Amino acid sequence: MEPPNQFPPQAPQPPPPNQPLFNAPYNAPMQQQPVVLPPQPPVPPEETKQAGNKLPLVLGIVAAIELLLIIGLLIAVAAKPKTSKTANNNAGNTSQSQGPTAATSTSVQTGSDSISQDISGLNDDKDFPTKALDDSSLGL
Repeated sequence: MEPPNQFPPQAPQPPPPNQPLFNAPYNAPMQQQPVVLPPQPPVPPEETKQAGNKLPLVLGIVAAIELLLIIGLLIAVAAKPKTSKTANNNAGNTSQSQGPTAATSTSVQTGSDSISQDISGLNDDKDFPTKALDDSSLGL
């Protein structure tokens, strides 16, 4: 619900003709001040021509270099000999089995024995002499 309006609505009314509005006569033309720009030094036509001629030349050289690089890259890719990997793998790896084999109890036992033998073969005295691990040699 809106609060009651204290002022009744009124339609805007235009000012009566020939009566001043804001202390100015109605329909009076406005006087404008002319815009004065500061003087600028003249630009010689030779400098304008030289600056305009350099930009297309530089852009042309850059475009030519890029075109040469793209052509060289295409030639290098096309000149590579294409070899099939499957033919090389089959010819060189005839003695190897194709793919992994299923694990069996004997292969697991063989792997476990190999790891145990490697662990038991460690010699801490030979690998790490006591003098090398002494506090004074470690700087502690």
